[in-house]
Amino acid sequence: MWPGDRRINKEVRLLFNLLSTMSQKRSLVKAEETWLVSRLADCQSESDIYQGGSIAPVQYGLCEVSEDQARSANLYSYFKLLEQDAGPVPA
Repeated sequence: MWPGDRRINKEVRLLFNLLSTMSQKRSLVKAEETWLVSRLADCQSESDIYQGGSIAPVQYGLCEVSEDQARSANLYSYFKLLEQDAGPVPA
């Protein structure tokens, strides 16, 4: 598992535990499943440009890092929205 995946999983668990309804939790799970499929397709597409070359796996890894950073920022924004609605939440 990539270090970015561990970070994303930790952030998702934190958010999941802050959500108050099962509907919210199901939506978060569905969003994560969809995002993972999208990340795989995006990064595969980017690395396919170099298919057969030694740079292909490097490009795939760089793409995952970039996608993970963007997802982490999105999850942080979601956390901030929850924080505004619910008052203080654990860090």
